[in-house]
Amino acid sequence: MFNNSIYVLIQNELWAWYERLFGIFPGKVGILLRILVYKPFFKKLGKKVEFREDTNITFPTRIIMNNSIKIGRGVIINATGGVILKDHVRVGPNSMIISTNHNFGDIGRSIDSQGVNYKEIIIEEDVWVGAHVKILSGANIGAHSVVGAGSVVTSIIPPYSIVVGNPGRVIANRKKIDKHKRGE
Repeated sequence: MFNNSIYVLIQNELWAWYERLFGIFPGKVGILLRILVYKPFFKKLGKKVEFREDTNITFPTRIIMNNSIKIGRGVIINATGGVILKDHVRVGPNSMIISTNHNFGDIGRSIDSQGVNYKEIIIEEDVWVGAHVKILSGANIGAHSVVGAGSVVTSIIPPYSIVVGNPGRVIANRKKIDKHKRGE
């Protein structure tokens, strides 16, 4: 146990230095450098994954990113509870994916003494997350969905959904919109 905790401490410290050092390089060179340096730290990092500048990622060892993923500038990912991004996910700038939440149910105790809980976040394939979106602990965004800018997602979103607002709510189904455009 002791040796493992030292290993994790060293790994987390190296990650913090690498992320800060390589997170500032702009353009295609920066994207390439980040992939080369970040890959060993992730649980899985697929092909054609891009991280724009100024991303902030905690616990990359608990992140699975499949293929063709783009993470926008200034995105924050706290993967303490685990994060899975499937193929063709786009996360807009300054969005947050936070898989940790504070417990606060006991009003007789201070919130900071009640601990935290961790719930995995899953973003299915072909999802577009707009700018400034917050995806919170336990959320699951169904395949082919669009999450509008500034939305807050806290629950399970069905496939093909268009989600907006705080809290995020489904306002349309992309399949129905597509059928309407085709005159079906």
